[in-house]
Amino acid sequence: MTAQTPGLKDLVARAASDEAFASRLLTEPESVAGEYGLTDEQVAKIRDLAGAGLLAPAVEAHSAPVGAGYY
Repeated sequence: MTAQTPGLKDLVARAASDEAFASRLLTEPESVAGEYGLTDEQVAKIRDLAGAGLLAPAVEAHSAPVGAGYY
């Protein structure tokens, strides 16, 4: 990965701030991770997390009204 190639930190930062991207990460984790030049191991981890539903709460937080369910 070069200095210009986005990596895992960039992917996470974008998913945290871009609802459409975060949703795409859940539905197409391998494709999205591939765009970020991640290793096969990192792609597999993202796919596993998405498959286990562990990424969904972060994505759903994008669309939750402020204060809704978070006290």
